[in-house]
Amino acid sequence: MPYRAVPPPPGTVTSEPPLDTLRLPSDALPLPSPEDVTDGQSRGASCVWCGHGPLSTDAVVDLGTRKNPLGGSWFPRACPHCVTARAHRALSAHASMCEQCVDEAARCETGSALQQLVRESRR
Repeated sequence: MPYRAVPPPPGTVTSEPPLDTLRLPSDALPLPSPEDVTDGQSRGASCVWCGHGPLSTDAVVDLGTRKNPLGGSWFPRACPHCVTARAHRALSAHASMCEQCVDEAARCETGSALQQLVRESRR
């Protein structure tokens, strides 16, 4: 499941891979059902979790195009605050149950992706 933030301004130096390369389990940051969100949330104009909008292209996390079970697609996006909070909770839950995170966190793909998502969404 891709999570993409708006690219940094030209000339910004970053040592981490872009968020669109993150691979997280689909249940790591569960989304509300497409039937339970407003039109603005389904179009990505408002945060899929808190409804804040309109979202600025300077501060948004694109959660990727999703298939709507009723047909068609929807385009959830989120504000950095909601992503940070959910990624932090997911990281805490994951790390407490993941043997690899306990042994050597850098080798756990899910833990590393959640850590990067927390860091990137705080910027």
